[in-house]
Amino acid sequence: MLKKNTLTETKYDWFASVLVLLYLVLAELSRHFPIAFVRYSGRAFMYLSVFYDIFAGGRYRIPKKMVFCAALCLVTGVLNCFIVGNQDMSSLLYMLLCLLFAHMLLFRSIHPSVFLAAFYFYAALVLFLFLRDGLYTQVYANSSNNFISVYLSFPIILYYITADRQGAPLRAIPAICYWIMTLLGRGRGGIVCGSVFLLIILLSAIFSGRKSTGRVNKFLAAMAVLSAIILIAATIAYGKLSTWEPFRKFAKLGMSNNGRSAVWNEYLYSLSGNPSNIIFGSSFADMSVVIMYLENLHNSFLNIHAFNGIVMLGYLLGMLIWDTVLGFRHKRFVFIACLLLLSMRGFTDFVFWGGVPGTLIFFTLLFNPLLFELEPRPERRRRNTQSYEQ
Repeated sequence: MLKKNTLTETKYDWFASVLVLLYLVLAELSRHFPIAFVRYSGRAFMYLSVFYDIFAGGRYRIPKKMVFCAALCLVTGVLNCFIVGNQDMSSLLYMLLCLLFAHMLLFRSIHPSVFLAAFYFYAALVLFLFLRDGLYTQVYANSSNNFISVYLSFPIILYYITADRQGAPLRAIPAICYWIMTLLGRGRGGIVCGSVFLLIILLSAIFSGRKSTGRVNKFLAAMAVLSAIILIAATIAYGKLSTWEPFRKFAKLGMSNNGRSAVWNEYLYSLSGNPSNIIFGSSFADMSVVIMYLENLHNSFLNIHAFNGIVMLGYLLGMLIWDTVLGFRHKRFVFIACLLLLSMRGFTDFVFWGGVPGTLIFFTLLFNPLLFELEPRPERRRRNTQSYEQ
């Protein structure tokens, strides 16, 4: 089911787009309303999307880098499962499923509006719950409001990297909306990450060489940057914003967090002088503080080490560094903004790896430059159009 878009010369796969949208919507609903039917329906659409990608026309081929990543993940995960005991087979299988789903998001022509619609649905649902129950209500069933910036980052990242790859207009409004939602979440990490992400997107929109970006988006981006400068200047001059809760913690604590620091210190201390723990990961069973925090290290990169060891962590960090180099080399600043957003947010919370939904976004970002890094933009669009017509 392909339909050509005259602006980007991309033939969109609308059936795949609908499957992805249904998965994203049901995944978000399950976070607010933990009903078994909703949760399993979302997972069912994830399976269905992968099956569609494999069997629905064209020659299905997984790039060698993705195959190597899957094999390394399996080997290191199984070793950790038997030697350390942190990893479990269900999380390993879920990560492989995320890798296959990421393949679909990368190589099927999903319309960017699918991810944008999912983002606005996420934001509207959070705003509705705030209006109904009050600004200080916990909107997620099993997560604090600090995760507003996490869950909303998933569709916004997918939107921007898809629109950028397909040459669609670069819009500033979604990034502005995301930043506003991080303020409502009141988490310091989310606000910092949202601000950095917004700044890069705004500057990219202002200085974008794309004709399709349009004067309206450039004007809105310029006004947002100007407003931020005025806001910061007024804060320095009068100190008014320091009394508002999202900024009160910054004024008092900066970015320090005693709970997270205690968890990190205990895990890192367990590695000292123990080669086995360094190589395979350190068991949570001997860590009182980590157990008190429900075995959540509040750092996705430490979680990679805890569940898959140093080899997997080194491989993924190497890929992230190489992706960043490619992004700067080919002036893919929107991609860099998305990579920074997920990496920075993952540094202070369990955002990706293991059995959490951010793993899908992590893999999608990690392999985004895979087939497009050495191609000029028109060739990327042509390849994206023809990848499943062969």
